[in-house]
Amino acid sequence: MTRLTHVLGSPTFPLVAAVLALLIASPSLRSGWFLDDVWHRMGHVPTAARGSDDLTSMRGPMRAYTFLDGSPDRTHRLMDRGLLPWWANPKVKISFWRPVSALAVELDYALFPERPEFMHAQSMVWFAALVLLVGLLFRSVMGVTWPAGLAVLLYAIDDGHATPVAWLANRHAIIAAVFAVASLLAYHRWSQGGRRGLLPLSWVLFALALLSSEAGVVSLAYFAAFALLFGEGTLAEQECKGGEVGQ
Repeated sequence: MTRLTHVLGSPTFPLVAAVLALLIASPSLRSGWFLDDVWHRMGHVPTAARGSDDLTSMRGPMRAYTFLDGSPDRTHRLMDRGLLPWWANPKVKISFWRPVSALAVELDYALFPERPEFMHAQSMVWFAALVLLVGLLFRSVMGVTWPAGLAVLLYAIDDGHATPVAWLANRHAIIAAVFAVASLLAYHRWSQGGRRGLLPLSWVLFALALLSSEAGVVSLAYFAAFALLFGEGTLAEQECKGGEVGQ
């Protein structure tokens, strides 16, 4: 047990956890394209689109996640091709503004349009960066301790990460999480007496999280919790003062 706690408490353990996350995610290199990935591929690779222009409108960082734009004619053509069910509402709109994540999609198809394994490798790099940042955040809050190491280890091996890592179109969740955790880390270090520049950096990173995915908004709950627990006049400080008064 002593040896295990020593390993978990090692200053380099967050990096070890990130490498472990890469190994665990490595089977995704063979998962290819599926679900919405097919739409992205047809929108960027002319041979995959088979001469149709109905999906080419998904090219570019502003429209990569615009699956349906509400055009009845386009929707009917997609229904005829079997890409939508026959009972779909012709005026349905499914459009997400995720410009940062969309740039990652554009990078995929600019560099290796027919090599999905390299696209998955990009997702794995984002995931490893996420695990590393989570480890640093735990260390910032809990100190360089074995509980912080255990926490990041459990995070790295959580099977809930399988879908966003293996599904290329779902990469936006990982990218948003990277910027969200980096934002929380900068905010916490600023709140603990760090450099003033960390606060504006935190908000810039938070903005990037929102521009990566609408899921980035959940960071606000963590900011509220951090402010409550670690800011000036926090509950913890009030508890201490209350205890001193009671004595």
